Amino acid sequence: VRTKVQDTLLYAYIRDFSGQEYQQSKHASTAHRRALAMASSISGFTKDNTVISVIVNTKVFLGLTYMTDQVLAYAYSALSSSSTHFRGIILHETVGHGIGKLADEYSILSSCGSKDYIAEGHKKNWYMNISLTNDPEKVPWAQFLKDKRYVTEDIGIYEGGGGCFKEGVWRSAKGGDDTPIGFNAPSRRAIYDHVMQVTTGRTPTYEEFVQFDLAHRK
Repeated sequence: VRTKVQDTLLYAYIRDFSGQEYQQSKHASTAHRRALAMASSISGFTKDNTVISVIVNTKVFLGLTYMTDQVLAYAYSALSSSSTHFRGIILHETVGHGIGKLADEYSILSSCGSKDYIAEGHKKNWYMNISLTNDPEKVPWAQFLKDKRYVTEDIGIYEGGGGCFKEGVWRSAKGGDDTPIGFNAPSRRAIYDHVMQVTTGRTPTYEEFVQFDLAHRK
């Protein structure tokens, strides 16, 4: 769906998106409603199998995703100043957060709240790329640690993640979720699992994912 931004209720949020208050924008909920109304105009639309991806016409290097329902999410990605940056942003926001329900694997933000959302997310099969424990038997990606087929991906247990937690949160990849093939293996599994859950109604086994992954990774 294409629209002139000045003709929609998205405009106020877009202005905030380009400034310093984008995460606390009072216009975000209005933007979601407008984006949902636009998406709902498409034949066959249902919240049960949809992620709404909004391309923001601004050159800032920025993206933000709101995961509001079990499947439905609103992913906002700035065009940024280069196609390479834009590709990274839209993959991170729409595919990573929106579809895969992944958490951020970096820890650079200054404002940290409670870690409780991580445990709550795990109950819904969200944020499976980070952990509140460094126990190799209990991290969500435990199976990868023992799988020699993934030894070249350097999967481990590295402290820091969830956007701003430098301690007490662990991730699976040393460099986070940005790899030459787009996402690290535990993140790819989360994306695959969520796609299969929506399209088939079942959660694939670990080995099902591995066979698919080995056949398609570059």
